[in-house]
Amino acid sequence: MSGKKFAYKALSAGGEIKTGSYSGQNERQVVAWLQRQGLTPLRVVPVSDDAKMPRAVRSTSVFHQLVSRVPHSAAFWPGLLAELRSLPSRFSNRKDIITFTEDLAVLLQAGIPLTRSLLIIAELVDKASFKEVITGVYESVKEGSSLWQALKDYPAVFPPILWNMVKAGESGGVLDLVLLKVAEYLAGVRELREFLLTAMIYPVILTLTAAVSIFVLLTFVLPKFAVIFTDMGVALPLATRLMLALGDFLRAYYWLLAGMIVASILGWRFYRKTPQGRKRWDGFKLRLPLLGPIFNKIEVSRFARTLGTLLASGVPIMEALQIVRGVVLNRLMHDGLGDVYRDLKQGGSLSQALAATGLFPNLAIHMIGVGEETGAMDTMLGKIADIYDRELKSGVKSFTAMFEPLIILFMGLVIGAMVVSMLMAIFSVNELGF
Repeated sequence: MSGKKFAYKALSAGGEIKTGSYSGQNERQVVAWLQRQGLTPLRVVPVSDDAKMPRAVRSTSVFHQLVSRVPHSAAFWPGLLAELRSLPSRFSNRKDIITFTEDLAVLLQAGIPLTRSLLIIAELVDKASFKEVITGVYESVKEGSSLWQALKDYPAVFPPILWNMVKAGESGGVLDLVLLKVAEYLAGVRELREFLLTAMIYPVILTLTAAVSIFVLLTFVLPKFAVIFTDMGVALPLATRLMLALGDFLRAYYWLLAGMIVASILGWRFYRKTPQGRKRWDGFKLRLPLLGPIFNKIEVSRFARTLGTLLASGVPIMEALQIVRGVVLNRLMHDGLGDVYRDLKQGGSLSQALAATGLFPNLAIHMIGVGEETGAMDTMLGKIADIYDRELKSGVKSFTAMFEPLIILFMGLVIGAMVVSMLMAIFSVNELGF
């Protein structure tokens, strides 16, 4: 059969893992062929993406649609357990939570009881600390506790949005679907965070390189020239003397400067933790010329995606707003959402309450108003989050594209000033010779 080549992993009726490749027009065609062979598809990916199979495909819609049709035979589960064990499991804490949520959703969709699903996942986890947490959740559920309450007992591990959505899923009887939604949400948040960190790596490295280069020139290179000029008894120009004095100061009092920097950072962090300091700092971030819009878009995107996911999972809007307040990090927006909550409690609309805060952009407010009128609030909030995620990435790229040449220009000006000061001294020596 002509078409694109796909690699697959499938499970036989006896619980044996089968791997191979098959050519088809798309994944669904390969899935249909595997089912005709009496196999249960676990994973289907293009051959070119085969190296990414371990985790990238597990959350795709094809896989989750298929797993609901998995046979409930006793021979199937040892094979599934062996397949899951073959996946890499050394992740950061955030990855651990996403993996846990995905695995639990898959197992529940396959019809495995909750307690056994938790036990299987606990056996798959290699990280001892996270294994202990999942085992604790399993013990709580086994003793009769609800899953959301068991997750809530570990607030340092599981975020509030997870156990709140699990609570809604348990009450509505759609726990597996809710877990898929929260896994998608957490993966999106993680992807955005990684994008921001990756985008800022080069500017940070460039800034540190510039600072170190200037420090080395002032403290090690320029003093060598100072010795030559001093031995010649030349009266140095003012610019040269100032540059050499700055280098002498850095060499003699670098420890004082370093101590002042450390003390300033610690003092700033202490002040930022106070309610007044946190509020002023967050307000200052929103007013910054270039970075302010970026910080605002981060919070608006986080607000819209979290609220939309909660509403789509059946969480009442009043309860969802309280959860969102804990997700939004900016203190001004956090307090503003408190005002929004009180307005809604008194019968106001969400769009008008958000507009009254003066912290949300007009586009988001108008789209939320449309969502209120059409009854598709969760869908509209998801679109808002997508819009501001795109704008955020574009804004970060623009900032880094502008920031990098500015740092290079600053470093060039400083180093150029040092070179000019040295040339002025050299010229003064030549004039003395004449």
